[in-house]
Amino acid sequence: MTSRRTLRATANGTMWRFILSALVCLFAGTTARAGDVYGVRFDPPRCYFTHASINKRGVLSGLLGQDNFISLYMPMVDNTKGIYSPEGFSVSLLLPAFVQMLDGGETGLTIAEVQHNGLPYLKVTKAMDPEQVKLRCFNAEWGVNDVLWYRVKPGVAVPKEPPEIKLTLLHRGQECFTDVARLKLYEELPPVPRVSPKHFRLWLHYGPHFRQGRWDELADYLNRAGINAVQFTLGGSERLDYAQALRDRGFYVIAQRGGSYGEIYKDNMRSCLEQGTKWFEKSDQGTMQTYLPVADAALWDYEPSPLPDNLDDWLIAQFREAHKLPANEVLTTETIKAKYLREWIDFRQEQLATCIKHWGDCCRSVKPEVETILTEGSVLAFDPPGGVNYSKYQDYVTFCDPMNFAGLGALRVVQQWMQAAPRGRFTGCQNVALSSFHNVFVSADSIMLQTIGAALIGMHGTSVYPGPAMDAENFVRFHRVMSFLSRHEKTMFEGSHDPDNVLIEPLPKEQQEFTLGDGRKLRQSYPDWQQEALRRCYRGSNGEVLIVLVNWNLQELCYFKLTASLPKGDWLVVDDEHRQTFVAGSKPGVNAKALADGVYLQCPPGDFRGFRIAPATPASLRQVKDYRSASLTDLAQAAKEYARTDAPDGAAEGDQRLALDDFNRDGKVEYVVQLVGQKVWVSQQGTVVRWTVGDQTVETDGIGLCRDMIWLPQGERENRGMDAVMKLESREVHADGVTLTFSKSVPLVSLGGGASVRISKELAFSQTPGEMKARVRLVSTSVAPDATKLNCSYRVHNYLKYPADGNALWAFDGAKVNQWETVETSYTVPSAGLSEQGTGALFTQCTVTSPQRLVTFGEYIATRKLLIKVTPEQPDQLLQLLRWGRKAGLAGSGTVEWMYRPEILEVGKDVRYAYRLNVQPGAAALDVASARPAAQAAEADPHLLLHLAFDGTPDATVAKGEGKAIVTGTPTYEDTPTGKGIRIGKGASVSYLPAGNVNLEQGRLFIRFKPNWDGAEPQTHLLLTVRPRTGFVYLGKTADGRFLLNLFDEQDGQHYPTVSIKTLRANTWHEALATWNTAKGVMALFWDGQKAGEYRSDPWRMAPLDNSLPHCRLAIPEEAEAVIDEIKVWDEAY
Repeated sequence: MTSRRTLRATANGTMWRFILSALVCLFAGTTARAGDVYGVRFDPPRCYFTHASINKRGVLSGLLGQDNFISLYMPMVDNTKGIYSPEGFSVSLLLPAFVQMLDGGETGLTIAEVQHNGLPYLKVTKAMDPEQVKLRCFNAEWGVNDVLWYRVKPGVAVPKEPPEIKLTLLHRGQECFTDVARLKLYEELPPVPRVSPKHFRLWLHYGPHFRQGRWDELADYLNRAGINAVQFTLGGSERLDYAQALRDRGFYVIAQRGGSYGEIYKDNMRSCLEQGTKWFEKSDQGTMQTYLPVADAALWDYEPSPLPDNLDDWLIAQFREAHKLPANEVLTTETIKAKYLREWIDFRQEQLATCIKHWGDCCRSVKPEVETILTEGSVLAFDPPGGVNYSKYQDYVTFCDPMNFAGLGALRVVQQWMQAAPRGRFTGCQNVALSSFHNVFVSADSIMLQTIGAALIGMHGTSVYPGPAMDAENFVRFHRVMSFLSRHEKTMFEGSHDPDNVLIEPLPKEQQEFTLGDGRKLRQSYPDWQQEALRRCYRGSNGEVLIVLVNWNLQELCYFKLTASLPKGDWLVVDDEHRQTFVAGSKPGVNAKALADGVYLQCPPGDFRGFRIAPATPASLRQVKDYRSASLTDLAQAAKEYARTDAPDGAAEGDQRLALDDFNRDGKVEYVVQLVGQKVWVSQQGTVVRWTVGDQTVETDGIGLCRDMIWLPQGERENRGMDAVMKLESREVHADGVTLTFSKSVPLVSLGGGASVRISKELAFSQTPGEMKARVRLVSTSVAPDATKLNCSYRVHNYLKYPADGNALWAFDGAKVNQWETVETSYTVPSAGLSEQGTGALFTQCTVTSPQRLVTFGEYIATRKLLIKVTPEQPDQLLQLLRWGRKAGLAGSGTVEWMYRPEILEVGKDVRYAYRLNVQPGAAALDVASARPAAQAAEADPHLLLHLAFDGTPDATVAKGEGKAIVTGTPTYEDTPTGKGIRIGKGASVSYLPAGNVNLEQGRLFIRFKPNWDGAEPQTHLLLTVRPRTGFVYLGKTADGRFLLNLFDEQDGQHYPTVSIKTLRANTWHEALATWNTAKGVMALFWDGQKAGEYRSDPWRMAPLDNSLPHCRLAIPEEAEAVIDEIKVWDEAY
């Protein structure tokens, strides 16, 4: 990169060009997720710490006292320029000196002792296999996965703070890319007494990592994690060695045929149905005969669909014959779906089950005692007609193994399947990632809860896909849950379940009984422990009782009352895992009468607990003599304080009140928020269905105001899943008002199975009458490979009853109010400054107005002097305002809605929106004063430091520091899509005192501008510069066609994300947003709404700002050569 001195000269007006002799790592240490790197080609090539950068957000984990692995991933190479070859790639790692590399000579490692950050480190270098690089990075779309093995040297001191580690990819000695992470080490795990696989199996699907021939080491680290089964894909002789070695060491071995019989789908399974077991024998070509003798089970990953797709003449003829349909009746996908869908699905499911029977019979013909596992289907929902019906083949396989077995909802669905297929035995495949090695989006704690939950509901095991993505963080959790199952194995798997002399009652924090309009009584509880907790009780043959509770709520403790009718005498209540005994007085033991009356226990949020009740004998007392005591009296008091008593008026504090109602007598409960001067009814969908302010009531229709919808993907515009009842995550009644927080998961049906988003929504009602703040967060939770990236646009929909005498749609652009009074007409009001992509997403099948900057907007009912006003927190996020006229609705209703600009939503990532809704009675007129954002709007964005709107003046609209501009020359102003903008060019510039107006340690910078230059022209154009005491900051275009924000730190180090803009054309509008956090060492750059570049390194420090120094200024220099519409600076990073 060019020196800071050169940049200073440029800022003073000297024209120059960047001359680069070689590319340096522009995206050093980028944190990647999901679709960022998988299936994408890169120039320069990249390589990542798989677990740290792709799976675990910057942290690689290991364990003391055992072998550990470092997984590396090299994505595909973009060799369009022809400057790379498969030969000559190597990786270099910097690892702390307490690391001891394993098998270095055998794997071609070169190890040298070096210093890094003043500490002793190892530099480990390894050449990449050119054949693998050619095959997987140049010719195919897989990328290369590699694994290095290490141990922590025994007896050495390990720092408490995870030390830094680095990975550099080189090509013929030249650095291409550097990834940076932290190495977190967990304490040594003792081996877990193995849970018998006949009771419960835990295995890693397509895993684990291992070294050929190092079977004792592999068995050791699996035993320490409690993993008692292994799955392998049939292959060469080394796979047979692997299977035999692990079986000899006591593991349950599962054999899976490579390719999963994919050829079965080519003819709609006709050959299999006609040939029976012979088809599988022919397809196997002897592999099952080779491998099943050393396996305990065979697994088939079978993923058919019973829907009428990909029809052929044979399949149609089979269906016609099965249902005796006329020969002349036309049968197509469309006609079958319209007339015979249920019959078709039943017909097709019978065929699928027949294929499964043939497979099972084939496996048993090789080894009669072999067990069979059918991995197939989904438990995202209980939908027997829509998927494969387990009841159809429960008798043909040993275990039904549904996929997408993740989350409490999946556990509930499996319970439903257990009832629907009572002879079936179930395991479950936890799909926690999107590919064989990468993109984990389910936390280690959630995987742990899913595993214990599977055991509690009576499943026979679970696997985790993809197994190779699991690391020490997961192994620690597996160790915990499998140690628990091992400790209580006999009671849980051989004892009786749910004895009728024990009762477990979780306590809600709030509980109300309410009579609906149709006369039914409803008991409303928060938290709803029926939905958010799993609980199970067991009685062992020795008379002991075990209670297990899993709390899936991540915010609330679960207090529960335990009532047990037991023989007279003293009993111990103990938590063996945490070495805790619960006492009612000064001595161990609880009297049987106290247990009959009930005692209170608790389980932390997002965790599980087991409590054993055993007779207090001398032997059992000796067993717990070192346990710490916990007072049951204190727990009872805490539980009573936690659980609020029934109150017909609901929760209240001062004049704030939250209750339940059924005002329209539709048999559906509403939450009623009552504050001074207003009363609001909120539906269980999280919408406002009625709002009274003073003596005025907003009349809604349908689902009401603030309805959540999706605008993009287009196929989801009518997604009824968005209208499903939301889970009330929390309700707060406090001195400032009432806040309700909702959430729900929504399948994206148009994108196929496994595509989904999760929406969380906060509605905050303040003491200001008629005011509500809404905050919405969308997270992609897709497990579908084709939905790793969504072009997402969120939509807010509002049904209003329009009066007969009309009302006005209006929008305020910051200077004037525009209004459209024809209530029967439908309007689209585009947001100003849309990119070409944004313009393409507009709805244009109605009257389209000129673009507006939508600072506020809404409806005005003049006859009632009622103003409805929406204030988006970030107007620049909006795509359009849309009003459906009254004639488009029913009974005089219409809608006002707005959509947000499309954003790429990646798996595990989120997008956030916020807006304020005001109902203002008594508005005598619709004018600038009434349309202007409320004074509180500044509070909605407390992190905004500087806002330069340039609407006819260079002075700041908002400034936490000095807002008066220092003007050089005579800048001019011209119209822009949002109002006015300032033209900066030769002889004209503006600057500001920076202190208070920018935070160089962390923040965001937004600019909307129209350049007077092409991106490919060989000049530099800096749009904004900041000069601290030392160092330099600039945002703009460099001479080689890149756009970047570059921070020169106090040591002259440079930090920048960048994007190529060589295709940019002069006199076109563009937006850029840069974000930085120096303490975390991260930066990102967004170009026209899309993430374009990231940067990550060690943390750094910026020099302070000092207004007293003449050079210390925030400036828009004359070299910008652009019209600048707006600049915003915040002190908070994304």
